[in-house]
Amino acid sequence: MSWYFFYTTGHQATVPAIRWDAAFNGFHGDFNNNLIPALLIHHNTLASQILFTVMLPLLIFWPYSEGTMTYLFSQPDPTGNESMMKGEVALNENRKILHIKLFKLFNAYILLNGIKLLSCVCCAALHRRHLMVWKIFAPRFVYEGASFLTVTAYSIIMYLFVLRIDSALTRWVTKLEKET
Repeated sequence: MSWYFFYTTGHQATVPAIRWDAAFNGFHGDFNNNLIPALLIHHNTLASQILFTVMLPLLIFWPYSEGTMTYLFSQPDPTGNESMMKGEVALNENRKILHIKLFKLFNAYILLNGIKLLSCVCCAALHRRHLMVWKIFAPRFVYEGASFLTVTAYSIIMYLFVLRIDSALTRWVTKLEKET
């Protein structure tokens, strides 16, 4: 789905389609180095992959939040199931399950992007004698490689970020339990 968003925003997996003007938006004058313009172009080009990777933990947390909203706007549960009322804080009660779910989710996402990269490698290798190899297959391979590295880096960052939030929430809940 992130590649659909990539094409929806008007990007193409070719070198002439790189939006070089993204390097100069919001800044005036020259740069001392090329790091900031390179990051701006990279983030403009692969914004969809970055966005989808950052929103990936919502796949775990959304069912709990949805259950809370449904519970609030519906009739009381006759069975007395109050776990729906806790929302995503219920994941804090069993942290090991949260860590396993997060690990599996991010590994599956990285694996799927790795399979896409492998298929681009195979296509580039298969069509290495093709007339359009430098126009179609090589740029697609480069884009897929950059996308895979970006997804992997942001997956690691988001995994550590969610673990950090979980540990802070655990400390906060422990502090609240000691006070009461």
